[in-house]
Amino acid sequence: MLAVLGGSLAGCIAQDKPPSGNQLGSRFRLTLEVLIDGRPIRGSSIRQFTYFNDPGWFPSDGAGQSSWQGDATPLALPGGAYLFAMLEGYVIVRGLRERSYGPWTPMGVVLRRLGKRVVTQSDYEALSAAERQHVVSPAQARALVGTAPIVLALDELPILALFRTPSVPGSGLILLPEDLPKQFPGLTWGRCTVQVTDEPLDIGQVEEIMPWTTQRGRGAYSPDGIGFSAPSFSRNW
Repeated sequence: MLAVLGGSLAGCIAQDKPPSGNQLGSRFRLTLEVLIDGRPIRGSSIRQFTYFNDPGWFPSDGAGQSSWQGDATPLALPGGAYLFAMLEGYVIVRGLRERSYGPWTPMGVVLRRLGKRVVTQSDYEALSAAERQHVVSPAQARALVGTAPIVLALDELPILALFRTPSVPGSGLILLPEDLPKQFPGLTWGRCTVQVTDEPLDIGQVEEIMPWTTQRGRGAYSPDGIGFSAPSFSRNW
């Protein structure tokens, strides 16, 4: 299924400082791998997300304040095309995948597998033992994610954007992972992983491939108004 591109490719350029302490956040390397006629092709980038403490905020609901840093993950495909694993992910609503309007994270992947959600440290401490059965604290979430590579199922990947002609602004399409092989004969999915890291952020990969993404006025090419360059994402409810 293809849809007009709506989402963010480049994160904000800010102080290169990984989340720490009781912050909700993580720095991680996302690696995409596809096989072209059996030959592996990989692309990766290091990015991070940080949530800001906000009383009454539940990350799984998409509320509160968060920031993204780093670039979307680029993967060079045959014929000059590029696939990008974007900064956003999907949520399941009534059995269908819908745009999450929040950052894609390894924590989100692991917690969805476990049927839990993460809350701020202060919220966690205020809950009873019974109320803690389906939630975890920031420290618990980091421990659950661990440091080893996590192999992702296709339905756990971030939103994917396919650009057959990267030089043409606004030409990208949202592509579900299972539909990518239909676009490129001989292509199959390989081993896609995410892994926590403290390595420096990758900044500028998207701009190098598509310089127009940082030009003024080039962002509003999606029906929902979300541009290709998003310095930050925030929402307060």
